[in-house]
Amino acid sequence: MTAMGTAQPPGERTLAGIEAAWALMPPDDLPDHADPRPPRYLGEEDWYDDLPPMSRVDGLEWELWAGVEQDEAEREMLRRKAPAWVFLPPGAELAAALEELRPQCESPIALIEAMKAAARMEAWAAAIKTSAMASFHRQRKAQATEIPRPTQIDSSGRPVDPERSWAAEVGAALRLSTDTAARHIDTALHLTGTLPATHTALRCGALSFAKALAISEATRTLPDTAARAVEAHVLRRAPGQTHANLNASLRRQVAKHTTHDTTERHRAAVTERTCKIVPLADGMAGLWVVHTADKIQQMWVVIQAMADLAKRGTPSPATPLRALPTATTATTPGPERPQPQTPERPRTPPAKPRPPKPLPRPV
Repeated sequence: MTAMGTAQPPGERTLAGIEAAWALMPPDDLPDHADPRPPRYLGEEDWYDDLPPMSRVDGLEWELWAGVEQDEAEREMLRRKAPAWVFLPPGAELAAALEELRPQCESPIALIEAMKAAARMEAWAAAIKTSAMASFHRQRKAQATEIPRPTQIDSSGRPVDPERSWAAEVGAALRLSTDTAARHIDTALHLTGTLPATHTALRCGALSFAKALAISEATRTLPDTAARAVEAHVLRRAPGQTHANLNASLRRQVAKHTTHDTTERHRAAVTERTCKIVPLADGMAGLWVVHTADKIQQMWVVIQAMADLAKRGTPSPATPLRALPTATTATTPGPERPQPQTPERPRTPPAKPRPPKPLPRPV
């Protein structure tokens, strides 16, 4: 009796021979289910979730200002497809990520996000410069209080102005004039002292330096409490507004706190209205009038009407005057006024004909 067996295909026999020869070895990098710390597989989402660590204060400020210009749908699309540096706050990490950026290799959407990231870096750098200016001025002021100058007159006999000297130091470092540096120092002191929220928004990249400067200049003359009230109102929409809309909002909010002062200044200005003749060269003169805006507008309309009448051409004596048509108006009947009659000129008699000249006699 013979043993019956199934014939093995040639492919399986070859595979069995390779396994018998230990040629096919299982990979040694497969995860072990019993391992308490199995390896972690990274996907696209993991690159966006592991952001650099920040301090608690920086993290809170970034949460407040990160999505001011984006809605939820846009943020979700960015989390799925955008590069990792889109979600980085302004700072060293974002600068390092942008250093490797190649604009010619990016899509238009990524380039838009790169522009926004660069704008955040510009605002962050402006905030650092502003803080440095304000700290420099305060330190110089403290040193001048502790160690006063021996004399208040310099070698040329002019009085010493320490604040102008400090502005000259800043101007020499930044290649600015002394007056321009002094204005920058005033803005830095106002942002870091009276308007801390505006400076925080600038440091987080939510506001540009131009917008922060507009807020600072609009609230410069207000008391500290009124300036902070205006700041709290305009900062709600300032990151998403244009510069013109922000200026309009600032004017409306500042007017609410300066109505009484504006009225008093207007009353004082009305008492100083004047009208005088200003002599000019070459036989000319000017008229200088200071009055309220509505009265000046009325004067302007009257002067323009007089100028239009003066520009009309006057008829020459040789040209006969034409009777202008008059508009007929409905009036009550009454006695007719007699029209004046012009006397007729006497007619000159026709000239008599001259007699013909006599012909010459023949010689």
